[in-house]
Amino acid sequence: MSDHTPESLFECGECCGQGYTARTVHVYEAGCGFSHPDVEETPCQACNGLGWFVGEAEGVTVASARQKDDANG
Repeated sequence: MSDHTPESLFECGECCGQGYTARTVHVYEAGCGFSHPDVEETPCQACNGLGWFVGEAEGVTVASARQKDDANG
């Protein structure tokens, strides 16, 4: 087993795991005198559009992971 801290995948809290942020915008179509609501989706800046990120597993240390690995043989 390696000496790095165990890692886990976590859902991005900024975009709720969707990978993008949505906001309402008003658009004007050619020939129409009124604006219409639409949704603009942009990649989430916090997770780079993935919807998740790799982070350190909470409550797991290298020592406890080694003990578990040794116990499993």
